[in-house]
Amino acid sequence: MQFFVFGKPQEKLIRNWSSPEIQELVAAEFAKSREYYSRGVLRQISTLGDSKGVVCIFETDSLEQLHELVAGYPLQEHGYVKHEIYAMQPYPGFVSSTGA
Repeated sequence: MQFFVFGKPQEKLIRNWSSPEIQELVAAEFAKSREYYSRGVLRQISTLGDSKGVVCIFETDSLEQLHELVAGYPLQEHGYVKHEIYAMQPYPGFVSSTGA
């Protein structure tokens, strides 16, 4: 199953961005994304400009597995980022109405 995940930074992250604690968590966050990418569950990740967050595409066996992965992000664990998760379905406009 594929999922679209929007990671939205909370005000306390933006306000404290340059603090050493945040910078350590950000480094750990990057490492976690590399781990998930190398495992094949994080398919794509992009940042949105001006601290508006990140958008990701994950591919997992279940929504429960995705929740476990997202919960493993350090900024999520510390309440600096909240995630919105959307299940993705194939676009029906590319399928013939006759099934052929």
